[in-house]
Amino acid sequence: MILCAGRGSRMGDLTKNIAKPALSLGSEQIVTRLVKQVSKFDLVNNIFVNCSYQAFSIVDALKSTDLGLRLNFLWEREYMGTAWSLATVHEVSKTDILTIHGDLLLSTSGLSEFIESTKNFSDYSIMSFHRRNSSQARSFLELESDSFRVRKFNSILPSCRDLVQNQLPIEVLSNSGLYLFRSRHLNLFDKVTLSGNDIVSSIIPKLIAERVLVGQEFVGPRLSIEDAKDLGFAQDHISQFN
Repeated sequence: MILCAGRGSRMGDLTKNIAKPALSLGSEQIVTRLVKQVSKFDLVNNIFVNCSYQAFSIVDALKSTDLGLRLNFLWEREYMGTAWSLATVHEVSKTDILTIHGDLLLSTSGLSEFIESTKNFSDYSIMSFHRRNSSQARSFLELESDSFRVRKFNSILPSCRDLVQNQLPIEVLSNSGLYLFRSRHLNLFDKVTLSGNDIVSSIIPKLIAERVLVGQEFVGPRLSIEDAKDLGFAQDHISQFN
């Protein structure tokens, strides 16, 4: 599942008439690249893309991918939150769900390593992380000292950034926006109660409390395209992510 329903307001006028994942990286769009990447893995049987804001631009970007019935769209007339979207897809698929934020530029090798690593944690859902300077991190997670199990996760709000900088070490583990959710763990949730909620605020805390979430480091180039500067960097350095 590729999450593409957000508004992308930090992109300014670039997303006035187009969804952020449909923005061009040169020869292809952000979401097109992600779909083509995941479609090559045997683990992936079907691909779901949720869309809401400027949904037509997501559909238009993917109409030439030639994936047939493997490509499915979840249209949200109004943004329902990533947790609700995930639960909706689970109702249909009843399988484990590889979930990716739709504004990511990921190296193919790094994505492949993450997918391969999921075989080592068959009893757990998995959350990918990368190492980042605490002054730049927008989230952080802590692992239990004797395992890969996630002990704590926090989203960092701008208002508490100074506090975080004073309390955390220079390097932190930050959410990479890439997950594998086990079907049996998604059965723990009631879709109705997830309406309006995001994965990081509802799904992740529950899985941590149930002690069924592990962290796996993303190895290789990765970029979350947050603003116009990030997009420009991605366009200029796309070869580094092949």
